Amino acid sequence: MRFIGWLLGALLLILVGWIGGPVAMASYRVATASDPDFERRIAASALLDARSRASAGIIELIDPATDTEAVRACGYDPDIMLRETDVPFLQTVDWTLTLLNLQADRADEMTMRRLRSVALARTYSAETMTALATCLDSPLKGQCLPHVEKMSNDADKINMAELTKERVFSREQTLRIKCIFLDGAADRRGIAKSTPAPNPAP
Repeated sequence: MRFIGWLLGALLLILVGWIGGPVAMASYRVATASDPDFERRIAASALLDARSRASAGIIELIDPATDTEAVRACGYDPDIMLRETDVPFLQTVDWTLTLLNLQADRADEMTMRRLRSVALARTYSAETMTALATCLDSPLKGQCLPHVEKMSNDADKINMAELTKERVFSREQTLRIKCIFLDGAADRRGIAKSTPAPNPAP
């Protein structure tokens, strides 16, 4: 029993040092920094990086319906434009639309991260964010991740108006790019528009 108690005590000290060390360094940097706001932004960015690592393995699949909606929005029949069988998949319309979707999702993710980072830096101290980032990289990440997720969700609510505006603009631009691509693909394959495009490419 004494050994078990000693072992638990040693593990506790290790965990305290694991988290306490980076927190002490963050506190020192903030105290000596010429721009504390910059240090908070660095801590916020590090926290979001740690959150991404802790959430690794959670994969969100792109809904195939997104392609169908885009094809219709550009004035084409999805049953004719999609699911090509006479060309290699990497040369199909489906594949190119998938790449465009991935690119749009990545841009959306970067926008959300930027706004989220700013909101976190305005709300929390560098020490708090550093402690949580270190916790997410430790065996205790399961205890810290729900709290960080709540912080992120609260940050998104603060920026909801700007985030919505950015997303609308991004999706409009992505649809324009898709329509330009589909117009070219349709021209090469001799496919006519089934309906006038509600958002024609410029």
